[in-house]
Amino acid sequence: MNKYVRRLTLRRKLQAFKSLFLFFSIGLSLAGSAMGQQQQKATITINVKDTPLQKIMKIVEDQSGFSFMYSSSIVNLNHRLSLSLNNVPTERALKEIFKDTDIGYVIQDNIITLNKIVEKKQVREQVHLTVSGLVTDDENIPLIGVNISIKDNPSQGTVTDSEGRYILPHVPSNAILEFNHIGKTKMEIPVQQRSNIDVQMEINKLMLEDVKVIGIGYGAVRKRDLTGAVASVDGEKLASFSNTTISQSLQGRLPGVEVRMTSSEPGAAPQIRIRGTNSIMGGNDPLWIIDGFPGMPNMFNVADVESVEVLKDASATAIYGSRGANGVIIVTTKQASAGTTQANYNGRFGISMVDNKLPLMTASEYMQYQNILNVNALGTPYFSEEEIDYVGVGYDWQELAFRHAQTNDQAISIQGGTEKNRMALSASYYDEQGIITGSGLNRISLHGNLDQRISDKVSIVSNLTYTRTNHDRQSGILSSFVMAPPTTGPYDDGGDYTDFRTLYPFSFSGQNNPEAQIRERSYLWKSNRTMANTALIYEPIKQLTFRVALNANMANARQDDYITTKYPTSNGEASINHSEELSLNNNNTVTYANTIGLHDFSIMGGLTYEQSESKGTGISGSGFLSDLGGTYNIAGAEIRDTPSASYSKWVMLSYLGRINYTYNDRYLATVSLRADGSSRYSPGDKWGYFPSVALAWRIKDEPFLRDVEVINNLKLRAGYGESGNTAISPYSTLDLLTPMSTIFGKDIHQFYHPSSNFNFGLRWETTAQWNFGVDLGLFQNRFRLVADYYIKNTYDLLNIVEMPESSGFISGTRNIGNMKNRGFEFQADARLIDRSFKWDMSFNASFNKNEVSRLPFGEDVPGTRRSITIVNDYINLLREGQPVGVFYGYVEDGYDDVGSIRYKNIDNDSGGLINELDKDIIGDPNPLYTFGLSTSASYKNFTLSVFAQGSYGNDIYSLAMASLTHNYSGSRGINTLSDVLYNYWTPENPNAQYPALTAAATTSLRMSDRFVYDGSYLRLRNVELAYNIPLTKVDWIRTCGVYVSAQNLFTLTSYPFYNPDVNTYGGSSSVGQGVDNFSYPSARGFAAGVRLHF
Repeated sequence: MNKYVRRLTLRRKLQAFKSLFLFFSIGLSLAGSAMGQQQQKATITINVKDTPLQKIMKIVEDQSGFSFMYSSSIVNLNHRLSLSLNNVPTERALKEIFKDTDIGYVIQDNIITLNKIVEKKQVREQVHLTVSGLVTDDENIPLIGVNISIKDNPSQGTVTDSEGRYILPHVPSNAILEFNHIGKTKMEIPVQQRSNIDVQMEINKLMLEDVKVIGIGYGAVRKRDLTGAVASVDGEKLASFSNTTISQSLQGRLPGVEVRMTSSEPGAAPQIRIRGTNSIMGGNDPLWIIDGFPGMPNMFNVADVESVEVLKDASATAIYGSRGANGVIIVTTKQASAGTTQANYNGRFGISMVDNKLPLMTASEYMQYQNILNVNALGTPYFSEEEIDYVGVGYDWQELAFRHAQTNDQAISIQGGTEKNRMALSASYYDEQGIITGSGLNRISLHGNLDQRISDKVSIVSNLTYTRTNHDRQSGILSSFVMAPPTTGPYDDGGDYTDFRTLYPFSFSGQNNPEAQIRERSYLWKSNRTMANTALIYEPIKQLTFRVALNANMANARQDDYITTKYPTSNGEASINHSEELSLNNNNTVTYANTIGLHDFSIMGGLTYEQSESKGTGISGSGFLSDLGGTYNIAGAEIRDTPSASYSKWVMLSYLGRINYTYNDRYLATVSLRADGSSRYSPGDKWGYFPSVALAWRIKDEPFLRDVEVINNLKLRAGYGESGNTAISPYSTLDLLTPMSTIFGKDIHQFYHPSSNFNFGLRWETTAQWNFGVDLGLFQNRFRLVADYYIKNTYDLLNIVEMPESSGFISGTRNIGNMKNRGFEFQADARLIDRSFKWDMSFNASFNKNEVSRLPFGEDVPGTRRSITIVNDYINLLREGQPVGVFYGYVEDGYDDVGSIRYKNIDNDSGGLINELDKDIIGDPNPLYTFGLSTSASYKNFTLSVFAQGSYGNDIYSLAMASLTHNYSGSRGINTLSDVLYNYWTPENPNAQYPALTAAATTSLRMSDRFVYDGSYLRLRNVELAYNIPLTKVDWIRTCGVYVSAQNLFTLTSYPFYNPDVNTYGGSSSVGQGVDNFSYPSARGFAAGVRLHF
């Protein structure tokens, strides 16, 4: 294949690195040397009655600036007491709070460490030591603020410093030291006369869940304080997959999030639906928020992701207004942290191959098959018995089509700094060959984060990401491979490409040689995308935060397509298409958070501005004397087509606000409102208003459940909200003109003609959603359940409708319909074993029922027409009372007397004529439910992780299977499944799978349920075995882990084509779902890698 790739000059490379260096240099220069003010002695005012100790401790933290450190196994947070203190010193307040308890405290470095008081026992005089050491986590990263105390004397203790080190004097030589840290498993270490004790603490996943901070858009809350339906997954789990993008990694991971692959080609974007389909004409893709701003998920290496949160119900998404109807996915990248400089390396090499191959006809079977067709058509066979015996198996085109593809994934990162200046940098290189020869993806990503504390009140946070992607595509080539006749290879005896169009008298005139397609056609897509943002944060007082953030998202892409003069049906064709995008965002928010008695609240208000501009140009030509220069020689084309150009721009201004309120740490409420003004809509309809309210009740903290030990968490949630969908192009409400030209006489005259009518009165698509949920934790939170039931109604659906002839237009855009989604979803997590051997399991499932509840005049809306063999008809349909995009066609009723397909006469007309009135609903592409199951087992340094996911109840309309099994007529020269030769209709085999091998039998072919297949499947997506190598003698490497993994090990399905996880047209249409037209097959892969932490 000829490829001409324009290279960056040295000057451009240097400029790119200079820009990156300048960005961080400017950021660092902003960091002042201002000294932090010494903390003044605080006073405490508390007036509470019968209040939990945890609530009182939070009041002390807010008023004093101190932070409590304790172990939940020592401190009873549910202990209730009444206090009345007015402006008393902090230490006096602590004495009053804990005077009737067995809790003691130690104040050191703004940390109040709580310990259990025990009676001191008389012991014989013994040796006392000064014990010191280093405390790290399971990745050898130093832990700050670890509480270390003597087990029988908790009042004698200390905490680790900023480097994770501690010194504890006067320790009895036979004492036991206790190590406690929030989010870590408590450890008890015997001193045994040692003066140096280093400790490595493990994560306590169950404890971390309650204090985990979840992003909710323009802010964050603790997971235990959520009132809406929000699902989250750690970046570490996503990084264990061999996936190109974040969106692919989400498949099966979260309830309510359906990820369906439109193609398994490297770099292909999957279709994501959160709680079903919401729109007909508009997009159904969720809004992606990257570090606070709209962005693209394919910009990042998955290793750069810290966490992903998915906002699912309208009470959560309403804060994003007109862009939140399809759900919101919030991606937080890894940020800089203070401490010693740390570096990470993750390298992975893999190999992949096609998951399965089709049982196509061999050369001898193909000849027998063609002979039968020829005899039935002309009375004589075409091939002789000698030729059939001689040819044998013939040429295996699938061997040429598929290869053992290699993947190379390399990522490095470095971070560190002080509390005032922190920086993180990462770089990644990803190169993936496609399993179909000629396809592949190459991507380079750079990411940087800078966090600067200018003073005690001012800070600046900046992020910069750059991604360069090269994508080689082989569009539509799979069908050419599987249909190629096995009786010949890619080249004839003269070394030229075999011309399949003239190979035999019955050859298909439109059949291509796939070898020529690979070598003589190139489709290269190159893109550069940069996302830069910075936020200025000002906190005049602890409770008040002002945030001003700016973001720029820039992209340019170029598509070079070239077909050489050597291609059998071409004399050279070239096209170049170039596009540019620029999006600017400005987010301004102010947040006030405070605690007054039993009332805990935060108030956020904001103003945002967004502007997006895109440009495009294109040029094409054909007829070249030489292939030298490729697309860069387009000026030498014999025929040059008219150049194209496009431009669009839209702006949006928004006001938003939200109140989070908690009473007595038990009753929670969230109220939000957003107003969006968009340039897309007509005057008088430019503004949309999107309110929401959500309530939650933490029942576990009620007196009647407080002492029920088996229940650790029980919370009920309910919410209602409205969100929108900007489902139209920027100029849909305008009367558009298109430039044209014509010839009068010898002159060319230019003119404009109307291309669309004035779509007056277009309104926002609005989705109103109710959500009811429960959060449950049992057995010390070793079992957790989050379940939600929702009802979602979308109104004022936008769609294309027919216009009266008097308008002068064929169609126009109108608000014409409603749609409904109802569903139930849950996620259950369990820590089955928690000893030296640990075993975790997680299962999620989502049930959704979609219904088109209203269409104009109740009339059906057909989808796009598709073609198979001699048939051209539509498959999908919109019908009131049915799910979106159901399959619509004829219902088979066996065979007639000559082996042609017979169809049911549904309208029962007396003549028995089969026409449009005999069509019926024949399938549903929407799954009844989707699910995911993950489990992880670890023992000592070994960890085994397994992940499986699947779908149940969805149908597939396979144009691919139709083309491979019913080409008896005009395209009969192509290859087909071998089963057709052994299972076709004859008088002796009237119940055969396939009709008689005659042209007449194919003539009876229609879009019918014959090609509807069950698309349910269960797939073992990922298995990984990892081992952490002990490094007792290597100081400069903190941890070293090696792993081997396998992807798509097996798939259980009844679908006979390559892959059941397909949706060829799903990415561009909400109506054309569930169709397989030779989609790119899935791959089975194996990889080995290493993870290093320095």
